[in-house]
Amino acid sequence: MSQHEEISEESISTEVTRSVVAAGCFAAIISAVVTGVLLFVNGSLVLAAWLSFRPVGDEWYSKREFGQFLIYSVPLGLVVIQWMMIDYVRMRLRFKSSQ
Repeated sequence: MSQHEEISEESISTEVTRSVVAAGCFAAIISAVVTGVLLFVNGSLVLAAWLSFRPVGDEWYSKREFGQFLIYSVPLGLVVIQWMMIDYVRMRLRFKSSQ
């Protein structure tokens, strides 16, 4: 009878482990999707702002290299700031709900 109990405890432990792994994979997928959407939106906004604010002249900020730098670096910085804001809000909501 003890062998039967060990098998049932082992199967319960395996099921819990599988569900925890599945939840972690789901959270990682959601995080990647949210990050991709944020990068797309941020890149679009930065490109639109750069194209609308750059002058027609031959200044350094209207050059192609500066535009590439803006389009690749500013959206990444914005994603980092946005995730920090998301984490802060989640922390505040979790702290309030636990009280």
